Amino acid sequence: MCIRDRLYIGFLDIDDFHNIVPSYNDVIVNIYVTIEKINSKDFDIVYYVKNKNGKLKRIRIHNKETSIKEKEPDGFTNAEVRFMKYIVEEKYFFTNKEVDDIKKKLKNFSFN
Repeated sequence: MCIRDRLYIGFLDIDDFHNIVPSYNDVIVNIYVTIEKINSKDFDIVYYVKNKNGKLKRIRIHNKETSIKEKEPDGFTNAEVRFMKYIVEEKYFFTNKEVDDIKKKLKNFSFN
């Protein structure tokens, strides 16, 4: 059985992303904001960054540590985000504060 472990909830402006991950220096096309199941009890905000070169990166910031992992170019996530470019509208963009608010709410959400 396949269980989805992430929910795409919107986008983040590139400048806002650089404010939270200033070391990221690839040319960015889009930043997708997701709520992702981290383990059996925890959920967190995870960013999927689509670069101009076509590569997709998974970025999670936890306890002020930034984890950047490369995703497979033909992976399931890449197939999902390929179609999201058609819904990139201003109304779907989050600010960093809004993302932080969601992140705080997720700390109280778990399946015990």
